[in-house]
Amino acid sequence: MLRRPRVVLILAVLAVGLLMVLLPSRLNDQLKKSVGWFYLPMIGAANGVEAVGHQLRAYVTPRSSLLSEIDRLRQDNHRLRVRDFQALEVFRENRRLRQMVQWKGAQPWDLRLAKVIIDDPANWWRSVSLDIGSDDGIKVDDPVLSVQGLVGKVISVSGGRSKVALLGDPSCRVAAVLGNSGHGGIVTPSGQGAINRRIVELKHLPSEADLAPGAEVLTSGAGGVFPSGIPIGRLIDSQSYDFGLYSGARIRLRADLDRLDYVWVIARSESHEEVVE
Repeated sequence: MLRRPRVVLILAVLAVGLLMVLLPSRLNDQLKKSVGWFYLPMIGAANGVEAVGHQLRAYVTPRSSLLSEIDRLRQDNHRLRVRDFQALEVFRENRRLRQMVQWKGAQPWDLRLAKVIIDDPANWWRSVSLDIGSDDGIKVDDPVLSVQGLVGKVISVSGGRSKVALLGDPSCRVAAVLGNSGHGGIVTPSGQGAINRRIVELKHLPSEADLAPGAEVLTSGAGGVFPSGIPIGRLIDSQSYDFGLYSGARIRLRADLDRLDYVWVIARSESHEEVVE
């Protein structure tokens, strides 16, 4: 007895299927539309019930869980910002190092790249330390420069470190010449050095020297420590000394001593040291 309803249902389904196949295409399409219109309200009602369920779950979620989720999202956002900032800094540093390497290829000296290390912040305005030393071929009196111009010279060396006296330090006096006239003088500390470390003085110039503001100042090569032709800075203004017998001028350095991160050390050969001596 139980099998008879199943048989009837199967036969009814087969009959409907056969009818759908045998019906003309126009009647078949109309029949499908009628069946679709019959089920469409049911589908819409099901979707509405599902949406209401999502809203109810949102209302029912505890406030503490929502706050925890907001805090997690904020932390994720902060981590992503830090990661983006770090990636940007790495990109900038790589670009700067590529430019420095390209600059090195155009220079006639044996240059060693060094990273600037601050040992004593109180002494930062007069000297800095580098992460290379005698193990890297660095010696006392080796000139130190950046892409912009002269920075200073090495005054002490250990195996993996070296100390540099910056321009404007009393122990780093440089023989210099004016690019417009060739008159020579000595770069010395300035009274403004503690305020603006990019200001030094050029003294012991002859009274007839052309001290026009903006004139280029270069190393002269005298003394054998600094090679000739390294840019130092430009003249700001000038004044006379010793009743007009000598002249002096203030110089704005090309190298920004407040923003040194990487510098180049000119490693001098043994033959050059013997000639200097």
